[in-house]
Amino acid sequence: MVEDKNIWDLVLSKTDIVDVISEHVSLTKQGKNFKACCPFHGEKTPSFVVSPEKQIFKCFGCGKSGNALKFVEYYKKIAAIDALKELAKKSGVEIDQHFKDLHNNSLSSDDEELIKLNKDASIFFQYELLVSENKNLKDFLIKRRLSKEIIKEFEIGFADSEKSFYKYAIDKKHKIFTIANSSLIASKSEKNFFNNRLMFAIKDENGNIVAFSGRDISGNNSPKYLNSAETSVFKKHKVMFNYYHAKDEILKTNEVYLIEGQFDCIALYKIGIKNSVAIMGTALSYDQIKHFRNCKINLFFDNDSAGLKATIKNLKIILYFSKELNLTPYFIDNELEKDADEIFNMDDGKSLKRICEKKLDLLSYLYNEFFKINKNKLIDENERFKKNCELFEMVFYLNDQFKLTLKNKLIENKIFLEESYKNYEINFIKPNFPSDFNFISSISTINKKITNLVKNNTNIYDEFIPHEYFEDYNIPDLLTDNVSKQNNNNFQNKNFKTKNNSLIFGRSLSFALIIKAILKEPSFLKKWDKTVFVRLKVDEANQINKELICYVINLIKSRHDFDKNNLQEIIKNDDNLSEEKKNNFIRIIANLENINNEFTQENFDIQVNNLVQNDKNYKKIIH
Repeated sequence: MVEDKNIWDLVLSKTDIVDVISEHVSLTKQGKNFKACCPFHGEKTPSFVVSPEKQIFKCFGCGKSGNALKFVEYYKKIAAIDALKELAKKSGVEIDQHFKDLHNNSLSSDDEELIKLNKDASIFFQYELLVSENKNLKDFLIKRRLSKEIIKEFEIGFADSEKSFYKYAIDKKHKIFTIANSSLIASKSEKNFFNNRLMFAIKDENGNIVAFSGRDISGNNSPKYLNSAETSVFKKHKVMFNYYHAKDEILKTNEVYLIEGQFDCIALYKIGIKNSVAIMGTALSYDQIKHFRNCKINLFFDNDSAGLKATIKNLKIILYFSKELNLTPYFIDNELEKDADEIFNMDDGKSLKRICEKKLDLLSYLYNEFFKINKNKLIDENERFKKNCELFEMVFYLNDQFKLTLKNKLIENKIFLEESYKNYEINFIKPNFPSDFNFISSISTINKKITNLVKNNTNIYDEFIPHEYFEDYNIPDLLTDNVSKQNNNNFQNKNFKTKNNSLIFGRSLSFALIIKAILKEPSFLKKWDKTVFVRLKVDEANQINKELICYVINLIKSRHDFDKNNLQEIIKNDDNLSEEKKNNFIRIIANLENINNEFTQENFDIQVNNLVQNDKNYKKIIH
């Protein structure tokens, strides 16, 4: 294997910079060099020089310079690693095996043992599928139209509850430690983890089997899909089903179909679409989406409530990284209440092929969503407002021409009055989806992880540039030191001392009492939507209070087992929060215990209403 540091030199040594650049730029010989008008900035007098002797280029107008790799990176707006792959292909240098070997050499001996065990497990499952007489299995294969060719292509197997994987693994001389940490046997026992399930191998980008997903075939067991627990080689946010087999087609077409599950991948494969990947119930992470640089991403999730939510959730991630990774979202216009596999089975793929050809761009998608929401008289006004806000935040990512087109279309078709549209436009066409607290937290975590990666790794080829629109919140020290100059309408000229003698005034006091009331009596929230708090424009001193309110409301609404007594522990263990934010949240909560005053339901409603009334922009739009 070529040393990692030399693979770049090897590719460059096999590459002629003049040949590379002349494919895209008309070069003129001038002495021992070549000149041209710079492809990176507009100019009439050539100042772009290419030196065959030094194998470099330089523009004396804009200053861009570098070798052949850097030119391809600049010109095609791709990552350095992708430029390397492109030049390697042109020069006949095989690098895929090099990077696979490099990855495998970085694995610990325990990880290597685990991957070997997973490979044997896949063989075990595939063999059991071939020899099994299980009637449920045979019926399931027929129902799902899984031919021998498809079974072989996707390496599908069967986990028979009557066949011990533990015994098989021991017979294959695998260590008990490796088996116990593989998520292939039940915790603290020798029993199978997967029983009577159709088995799909999950591979990493280098083709190593790192986990499995088992589909119940009886229709009686829950969950329908059972995935391996995370192990030292399997992290959910780093892998996608079918990516290893689809990546060549993705690179060739600069297009990928993002779908929900394994059978959707198989359905698309049957109609000739070989560039689909399944994210298996998780939202896209940066580790996943970075593989789609320069791609058109076709979102094709189920048409049910969960599928529509998955579309929105993943669309936000795509839009957030769209500039850095040059991503373009499209939407498969599926008018049927069926998933891809069900649609294929309707008529052997004819309808599925037709649907996959109906792609909407972001402009068309947003218009359709605005139309559905605002023409549906059954939607509650608060819910309509919330949905409109969410969509307007997406409008931010349209270019100026498309923004204008959308605006004109919405007004012409009387979906919005011009004044109403203008108010939404001023207040809600903002970057980074500020109304979605979960999104803000998760992106903060992603950016932090990437920053740490860059700091700790000096040999990263797939560079990441933080999103230029992302703004970290400036978190002040609230309920202890800061004083708001605004007096609250119902507590004018009043201030309160906590038991530790710190003073809390005005709006800071209002927010403190609101947080305290929500924690003590969650029922106070019944008539109020979270959007009310998310959309409030607050001063810097109260930003963290607003965030904590949204955080607590989200916990109350999403967790049936929420216990306020465990709130600090929940915050400490929340990986989506930065350490700074955790500390601020915990400090605020600790100070709440020192405030003697409390809100009744009436006080609470009055205070929240006052905050809303004071926000003229909110009032203007909601009414």
